[in-house]
Amino acid sequence: PARTTAVFHADFLTDAFVDGLAALDAQIADLLANPPALPEDAAEPAETVIDSVSFPGNYAPQIGGAEWAPDDASVQAADEDGDGIWTLTVQLPGGDYEFKAAINGTWDVNYGLDGEAGGANVPLNVPADGGTVTLSFNVVTNDIAMIVSAPEAVQEAPAVLGDGQIARSALRHDSRSDAYRVPFGAVPENTDVVLRFRTAAKDVEAVRLVINNESTGARSTIPMDRVAVTPSEGGTGYAWWQTNVNVGAAPTIHTYAFEIADGDSIVYYSDNAADGGLGNVNSSPHPLSSAAAGGGRGGFWDIYTYVPNFDAPDWAKNAVIYQIFPDRFRNGDPANDQTADDWFYPEERGRAFPIKPWNTLVPDPQPNDPGANPDWYATWNSTFYGGDLQGVIEKLDYLQDLGVTAIYFNPIFESPSNHRYDGRTFDEVDDNLGVLGDPAASLAVLEELGRAVEDRGMHLILDGVPNHLSTDAYISDRYGRHDTEGACESVDSPYRDWFFFNDATTGSDECAGGATYEKWAGVSTLPQLNNTNPDVVTNWLGEDGVAMRWLRVPGVDGWRIDVVPDVVNLNPRFFEQFRDVVKAAEPDAMLYSETWFEPDVRARVLGDEFDSTMNYRFRNAVLGFLRDSDWQDGDGTIPALDASTFDSALRALQEDYPPAAWQSAMNLLSSHDVNRALRVLDHDGIDYSSLEPVNAFEDGRNRLRLAAVLQFTLPGAPTIYYGDEVGLVGFGSDIPRDDPYNRQPFPWPDAAGYDDLPSWRQQQTDLLEHYQFLGQLRGEYSFLRTGAWTTFAAEDGLYVYGRKDDTGAAVIAVNRASEPATVDLDLTGFVPLDEDLIEALPSDMAALPIVAEIAPMDFAIWITGPFADLSTPATPEIVSAVAGDGSAALEIDVADPTVADVIVWRSAVDGGYEAVAQLPVTAPASVTYSDEDLPNGQPVYYRVSAVKANGMQSERSAAAMLVPSFAVDAAQLLEPLTVDHTISAITPTVPLQGMIFIEGVTEADGAADGVLAELGVSTTLPDAVPPVEVTTWTPGAYTGEQDGADVYTAQVTPETTGDYTYVWRFSTTGGADWVYADGSGIVDEAEWTQPGVLTVLPSDDVEAPNRPFRISEVFASPSQIVVEWRASRTADLYAYNVCRRDVTAGEDDACATRYTVLRGSQMLTDTAVIINHTYEYFVQTVDTSFNASEPSDVLAATAAENFVDVTFLVRVPDFTPADDVIVIAGDDRDIFGGEWNPVQPMV
Repeated sequence: PARTTAVFHADFLTDAFVDGLAALDAQIADLLANPPALPEDAAEPAETVIDSVSFPGNYAPQIGGAEWAPDDASVQAADEDGDGIWTLTVQLPGGDYEFKAAINGTWDVNYGLDGEAGGANVPLNVPADGGTVTLSFNVVTNDIAMIVSAPEAVQEAPAVLGDGQIARSALRHDSRSDAYRVPFGAVPENTDVVLRFRTAAKDVEAVRLVINNESTGARSTIPMDRVAVTPSEGGTGYAWWQTNVNVGAAPTIHTYAFEIADGDSIVYYSDNAADGGLGNVNSSPHPLSSAAAGGGRGGFWDIYTYVPNFDAPDWAKNAVIYQIFPDRFRNGDPANDQTADDWFYPEERGRAFPIKPWNTLVPDPQPNDPGANPDWYATWNSTFYGGDLQGVIEKLDYLQDLGVTAIYFNPIFESPSNHRYDGRTFDEVDDNLGVLGDPAASLAVLEELGRAVEDRGMHLILDGVPNHLSTDAYISDRYGRHDTEGACESVDSPYRDWFFFNDATTGSDECAGGATYEKWAGVSTLPQLNNTNPDVVTNWLGEDGVAMRWLRVPGVDGWRIDVVPDVVNLNPRFFEQFRDVVKAAEPDAMLYSETWFEPDVRARVLGDEFDSTMNYRFRNAVLGFLRDSDWQDGDGTIPALDASTFDSALRALQEDYPPAAWQSAMNLLSSHDVNRALRVLDHDGIDYSSLEPVNAFEDGRNRLRLAAVLQFTLPGAPTIYYGDEVGLVGFGSDIPRDDPYNRQPFPWPDAAGYDDLPSWRQQQTDLLEHYQFLGQLRGEYSFLRTGAWTTFAAEDGLYVYGRKDDTGAAVIAVNRASEPATVDLDLTGFVPLDEDLIEALPSDMAALPIVAEIAPMDFAIWITGPFADLSTPATPEIVSAVAGDGSAALEIDVADPTVADVIVWRSAVDGGYEAVAQLPVTAPASVTYSDEDLPNGQPVYYRVSAVKANGMQSERSAAAMLVPSFAVDAAQLLEPLTVDHTISAITPTVPLQGMIFIEGVTEADGAADGVLAELGVSTTLPDAVPPVEVTTWTPGAYTGEQDGADVYTAQVTPETTGDYTYVWRFSTTGGADWVYADGSGIVDEAEWTQPGVLTVLPSDDVEAPNRPFRISEVFASPSQIVVEWRASRTADLYAYNVCRRDVTAGEDDACATRYTVLRGSQMLTDTAVIINHTYEYFVQTVDTSFNASEPSDVLAATAAENFVDVTFLVRVPDFTPADDVIVIAGDDRDIFGGEWNPVQPMV
């Protein structure tokens, strides 16, 4: 049979998704058993003749190509020696990529991992510094190989402005360094964010910030200012560029990258796909939205903008969360157990399958074939063990000994399935979890549990599913089993519009009225709720709705919400209302979203919806760090990480998420939706011939010990999936599937069948004790819960970090390598020099500095003693900062008597400071500091901090900025002082010159460093009364020497006739101060004595050209407006002036903004627009004598979404019956009638 590939979005890989997999597996089994016969006369397929080989992949944009395009020129390989091995060599920045080998420029024949035809993508890891990558494909063996070596040394041309050569090695932006971005990470609304970029000095003409607002779609390109020049080792130095961006007054995500221009060259600097931090250079721009990037982060940095004062409950930040899958934790009351007579979906065997005894491995539903697996096929959701709320009540002491402070339940509401994500109703606790046939008594059991939890200072978190229900729900009732007139059984049902119904094709109607219903993820038992229906919204969010009703139950303090992106796709405002309702009544309630990946999380945790998320990014980072190789299963790939990349992945979480969301995130390692951590971490694997683990999961348990250490000591709320702490694990008979093998019953020794379990499935008591140690340790020390986090070492397999608050500190070292690792830590300033630390296990003392050997696959935790004094001194103040010639003098006030030293910090920008001096002091005192050999004309920033005798250091002071400078001894406007100029758009004035003299500086050949020179032109005449007003300042260029002075020259192009005056001004302070000069020498800024006089004469051409006509809108969007026009031919055409007025902003001047479009184009792309603002444009033709035509007609255009009619044409085989219905599916519900659900018919 032909191969069919089904691609599902990862958000769908949750509980009920297996219903759809069951049907798919059955179809595959049938195809394998009964392959379609080929016609007898069918010819054998011809062997593929290989004309070309390419390596398409997601790395291609890094070399200027298109992603996953086998015909793209940039990824074509060559077989130059004809040996059948095709190779491609490229330069790539650091990062993780994937690729395949494709034959003859198409996907018809392709090879993946292990040379398998049509196989999985081949992973490619390039170290952080980048490298030379050679990919090869052997046409005989189909083997794919790769070689990654150090990057080639590139000899860059000397830095020259305008030569089109850009020194790429000097380009830099690091979103985690305050030298480049302030403040760090996510920011509240209306925050000004400073962004900086570095280039080689005197190398590029412009740097522009390209920034996008994801909420509005508005994109802006903002010129950056060059603010400083710093020296570089063996080079011409670095130029620093800066701009300030206000993030606005609404929660959103801004994405940004940089555009660098010199001469006719433009390159782009963008995120290197490592989730923030440094970037890399690209010859083409990356997309600036997560959707365009295919769900990845590569190509842009993010700035999350959140609601001011957004915070999460303190109990959540301090929590240890324990996730319970109710049916599998503990059976406390066998009287409420399911029986084999209990109803189940007819399409899934029609009855429940109770499992006895308790300690029985979950039956394997694979293969999903009644012939091969008659007992357990299609039983993913219908096997029941009898776990209930009474069982949880019994084990509260156990949970408290584990350090648990919050219990997260998978759904506990009335439902047919063991996972209960297919609720019949959210009004009742499932009686199999409480008391059979008695909703009130079942509620009472939950209340009993809630009160017991409250008494222990613990909290309950419930799981809600506002996206879908069961087909057996009372309000749907597809099977006609309930008294309610359900939406499926009657077109007159009051609940009909709570769901989506479509006309069914002949014979496929499932509901009354010849209709079928929209199904979540195509699963037949899960009808999609219409969350745009006000009644559905009220059912969840009304005063007595689901959300609030259950938060009134004792102990219930939070919600985790299922498949959040799917609800948002239907009703983008649902969770804004959800938060408003919940927080108004219960401000201390916690709201978690089920969002797996960064593109799904980003807009959900900005303070207007959820408090935080299930942190699958944390899981991938921790498990990746503890694996030797990549892990791959049905949920995707977890790349193996070294310590440095692991730290970067963790820092990406801190950088992205608002502090409240980051501090309270569910830091899980396992869940009901993914393989258990023990299964993922075990490298020995499964012997599928015996269906036994190769080494009883010993390797996995050793690694899980380290995972737990990281989970309990890093920021966020450690979240234990029930049983992980005792080594609970499961697996199936084939590939590493998660469900149902990740939902084994908890191995209680007092439950039946325990002694019959294999040893690896019994409780691993040493692992349990390890978890109890970590849980109690975290509970005892606040700094392990909410303290600051500092990385000390991240190299190879060793990761060392610290946590600290006012009460104490800890140092944690994890060595995941197979060799011992040495820890050598100074810790000055982190803890007092006289403080001895206590190793938590065993309890040994450790003096500073810490020098210790960490055994392979082991850890160490050191903690300060109970009386540690971590107080820091008061911050000193810079009370005076005076600039001199190449020098600076600071006066520092130190008031705190505990201060022993003052550290002086210096930088060329307000960030990226380096310590330049440590001054001893006997406080209180005033300390002076003199700094010499500073570059003149460049800003210098200083901050200071204080240090106690024990090494503890204060915060740094506010910044003081000054500009060392030369004193200007003389400056003058040079002859000629009178100039006549005939007006022209193409011929500027004669060179106008000025000179500056600085003794001992300008005598040397070449321009003096740090000098700015500008020519000012004014319409104020020489005999006018001061003050003089300059209309334009034009930068001058150094052109030579005269009597020891530097001479600067400029030319101007006046646009109107008449008399002008002009002078020069010079600055040695970077433009902070100016010296003005006319023909007499240095003069006052506004009172010129002998300015130059420029007389602009009319040309022989005084006739204005014809006015433009037919101005029209080409395109409008939230981020740009494109206009075009027509104009008569003009022999001496120079340009078109396009005038713009912002009508929405109330601008009065019809030409408030003017653009000049040079000849050769009759189109303007205006990107400086504001979403939903209306603008008026008109155009004038301008000739080479600056004669301007009459204005064109006025065009009004609005920067808003532009809708375009799109027709989809589909060709079907000629034999297709005329009455067949062809449907189309896509990702937009409004267009296609559903999200990737084929329900929209074509005509």
